[in-house]
Amino acid sequence: MLKRLIITALPDEARPFIDRFKLASDENQSDLRVFNNETCSLLITGIGGSRVKSVLPVFLKRISDFDNIVLFNVGIAGGHPDKTEIGEVYLVNKVTNDETVDKYSLTIPAKNEFDMMALTTVAKGITAGHVGYESLVDMEAAIITATAISYLNIDKIAVIKVVSDHMDIADWSSVNVCEIIKSKLDSICTLMELYA
Repeated sequence: MLKRLIITALPDEARPFIDRFKLASDENQSDLRVFNNETCSLLITGIGGSRVKSVLPVFLKRISDFDNIVLFNVGIAGGHPDKTEIGEVYLVNKVTNDETVDKYSLTIPAKNEFDMMALTTVAKGITAGHVGYESLVDMEAAIITATAISYLNIDKIAVIKVVSDHMDIADWSSVNVCEIIKSKLDSICTLMELYA
C-alpha cells in the first residue's frame, strides 16, 4: 500500500489535509508537528530552509522502510504575474535553490494534465515584485528535496504548489492560506493519485 508523506511549512497549509484524511496528532513524536493515519503522515516544518533542516531529517530518520512511500511538498507559492494565476495548482518539474544554485529535476507522471512550472526556493519572501524570478518562488521546496533525496529516490518526491500571490504581498494577514489550499484540495489529491 502506498504511503504518503506530506510536508507543509505552515499549519494553515496542513489543516485541509488533516481534515480530509482524518489525521491524528502523533503523540509518539511530540518534539515534531506530525499527524498520521494508516496511509498518510504529515509534517509541518515551519517557514524557511533552517526550519526544514532542523526538523525534516529527524522525521525521516524515524521511518524504517521507504518502499511504497512518496513524499509530497504541498503549499503556497508566489507566482510570476504573466505566467501564473492566483489560486491555480502547479506541479513543479524543476526546483532550484536560489542561494546554492543547486537544481533538481523532478519526475512528472505520464498521465499528468496539470500545468507544470519550475520553482526557485528563496531565503526571504519576495514582496517587491517578480524581478529576477520567472516562474514560482517558495522558501522550502529545494531544501526539502535536497534533504529527502538522502532517503528516497528523486522520482518519489513531488512538489505541488498553489499560487497565493504575485510576489507582491507585504502583509500576509490578508491571505487566507487555509482557504487557498482547501479550494484546490480535490485537484491536489487527484495529482497525488498519479504517483501511486
